[in-house]
Amino acid sequence: MRAAERLKFIKPQEPILVLEAPVSDDWLHEIKYDGFRTQLMLDWAGARAFTRTGIDWSKRYWPIIDAAEKLPAKSFIIDGEMIAPEPDGRPNFHAMHSRMAWNAELLAFVAFDIMLLDGHPRAFLRPLAGNGLPTPGICLPRSQRSSVRSTSSSVKSTDSCDRSGWHVRTWRLRL
Repeated sequence: MRAAERLKFIKPQEPILVLEAPVSDDWLHEIKYDGFRTQLMLDWAGARAFTRTGIDWSKRYWPIIDAAEKLPAKSFIIDGEMIAPEPDGRPNFHAMHSRMAWNAELLAFVAFDIMLLDGHPRAFLRPLAGNGLPTPGICLPRSQRSSVRSTSSSVKSTDSCDRSGWHVRTWRLRL
């Protein structure tokens, strides 16, 4: 008998840089964290973390991988941002590389989209849109408990799907 295939990386949408964010009820505004875009996966063989280009960085993010394997789900794909928060919660992009190498337990994962949950596609079912899913949050190692803050934002159209190649022009990043 052949083992079930592992979940596969989904290429994320890339934002289009604009001078002003759209203003209407058709757009959701998200906080832009200063870190590395990361896709966190859990399947029958364990958790993994991928960069926005599909490179497996699970070993660099080992505390987040350990925490993800303890979440109450059989499988998931979550799109988010890996950050290096300061004690006051502000992300410190310049600390990312040293923390990945020497203090990975000080990293935090900020979840944006639940793309797959227990075998069910959840593309763009946004907790912030009031659809009844759990509110997105931060998956932290036990040793790291801090609030996270940011000052910039991005917006996504409420009619878009966060799947590779679909409605690519619907995600805007405001300077």
